[in-house]
Amino acid sequence: MHIKLIPLQTHGDERGALISLEEGKNIPFSIKRVYYLFKTKEGVRRGFHAHKVLKQIVVAVRGSCR
Repeated sequence: MHIKLIPLQTHGDERGALISLEEGKNIPFSIKRVYYLFKTKEGVRRGFHAHKVLKQIVVAVRGSCR
């Protein structure tokens, strides 16, 4: 498995901050589907399946993942 950290540029002012994800700009592959995972309880493990030919980006909005 090859993991690469992609730096994402933050934009913002006194109102708050945002990061945009754009295919061909800061996402180096075609975007086919987007998933939002939320309300996962602490200690719960997810994702025990394989995608053999797939490129993914994971953004931890709050909390962490490994």
